[in-house]
Amino acid sequence: MRPLCCWLKRLKSHLFDRWRPGKKDATGNEAAPIVLLVLCALRYLGRGWTFDDLTENTAISEEVIRVFFHQFIVSSDPFYLAIASKSNIVDNKY
Repeated sequence: MRPLCCWLKRLKSHLFDRWRPGKKDATGNEAAPIVLLVLCALRYLGRGWTFDDLTENTAISEEVIRVFFHQFIVSSDPFYLAIASKSNIVDNKY
């Protein structure tokens, strides 16, 4: 397993601009911390938690976690993308 700092380096892509520190959502609230979203994605993959479980433990909405997760998978290594596509995690709409 890679250390968290390695995962965070992957987030330099424009795909993650909406979660950058200081960004606001549509209602004017601060964006969810990107570090916490990465940990949510890893918990989803590693422990099989649902988006509802993650929401209960982080107070970040299911929709925010879901959208971030799809971007996280798309930007990941081909190995992880292959696993996700086999298990129908990645929806082609995102």
